[in-house]
Amino acid sequence: MKNFFLNTKNVYYLAVAGIIIFSFSFFSYNFDPLLNSDDALNVLMAHFYDPTSFYCWGQDRGGTFIPMLSQVFIKIFQTSALTAVSLSTYLIAILGFIGFSNLLKKKFHKILLALILFLPFHKFFCVLRFPIGMSYDLIAFATFLIVLYKNSTKKHLILILLILIFTAAIWVSDLAMVTIGILLSVLFIFHYIENQRFNFEKKIFIYSFLGLIFCFLFIKTGKRLASHIPNYLGINNLEEIKKSFLMLVDFWADALRFRINETFVSVYLWIFLIFFLIFLQFILRKKNLLTLLKNKWFVFFAADLVIIFSTFLVSAHVLKHNMGYWYFAATYISLSMLIFIALENMILTNFQTKILQGMLIFLILFGAGSQFFALKFIHPKSFTPQAELISEFKKLGEIGLIGDYWESYLLSCVDPDMTKATPHDQNYVRNSKIVDDIFQRKNIYLVKNRWLETFLDTIYQFSYPLVKDGLPMLVGGREICKYKKVKLQQTISLEKFKFDEKYLIFDSVLNRKILLFPKNCAECKTKSLISGPYISFAGIGEYSARFFLKFSNISADTFAVLDVFAEFGAVHLGQKKISKTEVFENKFQIIEVNFKTQRRHNDMELRISYDGNAEIYFSNAEIYEK
Repeated sequence: MKNFFLNTKNVYYLAVAGIIIFSFSFFSYNFDPLLNSDDALNVLMAHFYDPTSFYCWGQDRGGTFIPMLSQVFIKIFQTSALTAVSLSTYLIAILGFIGFSNLLKKKFHKILLALILFLPFHKFFCVLRFPIGMSYDLIAFATFLIVLYKNSTKKHLILILLILIFTAAIWVSDLAMVTIGILLSVLFIFHYIENQRFNFEKKIFIYSFLGLIFCFLFIKTGKRLASHIPNYLGINNLEEIKKSFLMLVDFWADALRFRINETFVSVYLWIFLIFFLIFLQFILRKKNLLTLLKNKWFVFFAADLVIIFSTFLVSAHVLKHNMGYWYFAATYISLSMLIFIALENMILTNFQTKILQGMLIFLILFGAGSQFFALKFIHPKSFTPQAELISEFKKLGEIGLIGDYWESYLLSCVDPDMTKATPHDQNYVRNSKIVDDIFQRKNIYLVKNRWLETFLDTIYQFSYPLVKDGLPMLVGGREICKYKKVKLQQTISLEKFKFDEKYLIFDSVLNRKILLFPKNCAECKTKSLISGPYISFAGIGEYSARFFLKFSNISADTFAVLDVFAEFGAVHLGQKKISKTEVFENKFQIIEVNFKTQRRHNDMELRISYDGNAEIYFSNAEIYEK
């Protein structure tokens, strides 16, 4: 046993394994106290896996690579989707570590790198799960294969793997296109410098061409099948770039002056700033700078740091999200690798090396401990895994939950079949099929947290009327209350419809305004007399649209048509042709259009059209569930 620990290689593997296992036991999907709905979407998409869903529900970014990879654990090892996603995420993170560490020489630096990647600073814990972090992991493993290629006897296999990995990286995060472009450009330039000519192997050109076509078609197909997000790839103008930059400057200024709520973040940034300024002095020395510029990996990470940071400044999407710190996980990774490579290649005295390494160790350990400090003393002030809290919902049996976005999907990730959940109808609803499933359930609960101030006696959700059916209770750290779905009976007043106001008259019997369309009105024949109200409509079921109408001077057997449409006229739900023999003249009556729905529809509208062979009076309408 003593000899085992004297072997540096054994100590290295033991240390790295220990860091990874420790990280998994606190911050994987199964154990993370800060698991959220964005994370839970990976679990849900893995559980309800659909090979045609290339991207996360409701968007055309963030490829479903992890849900796809999770199928290995779900189908072969019969794990839950939650565990499968945890294992898949860490598998990719380990591949990333293998790639990054392969570029370093010293095992001690590799251990520090493991701390940075698996126990990162509080603000950058997203490197473990956020698409940008995972795309860097894939690109890092690609560098491992690139290094391996030169002396390999299986070059065709490596080139195929590189095509698949680069495609997967871009699928996971569009930003990977920039980093891959930088990587290939740097390798191309250094190859020319070393050989003084472009003597690439012919198969590299062939595979590059085929890989480019494959990647383009794969991503193009995925984007076409996904929900489009407008302005996702938009570019800021000069004023917006200035705004983006000033937002970052303001954050740093506030943090360095301890004007933010998280004091330990300010402390960390001061330690980093002092270290980086000292470190920069050594880099900028002529001998060191010339040495580092000859190292292709240093140049790659330096170029990536500058270009990706600049990309964030010009990105309209990043500005829209207030320059969120999670995007800068990319610069966190590049800067970390740049520092390690510089430390291993700069000309330093023993004293200088010890000073820089000592400060770096302190910085990394401080960062590794920052997340535990934040969990214990800031939010949620507990190490209890969210998955453990959410498991309490199992005792309620098969239920449907409606709540805020940041609560809803999260609450169903432990047992997606037993617990169906969706954000409320004024929130970001990513999957309408889940909404339909919820309203087929006998037990429906509303989640108060982040949404409701109080549980109302009656509330409409997705056009379904819900009535309070019990007292509030606390489950899984959330305040919930049971509601009962009642049959829909919705009156649609005249002002909810679109019509020509010149046909408005006042009806003294009804004591309100109604519409009168005269007989033989030429312009009325060319368009719908009324249309609207363009509302979301609850389904599934049998319904009746009731039109309150009066007719006079009828001179034809069939003189009007009532229609029910949805999706701005794309879906025809029902129709009723009005016959003279079916109505009374000079008396308001209800004319019904019966229809069935198999799913929930948006923009439902009622229409009246006629051929001019009667006077038509319209008061209002009603939607009634049978």
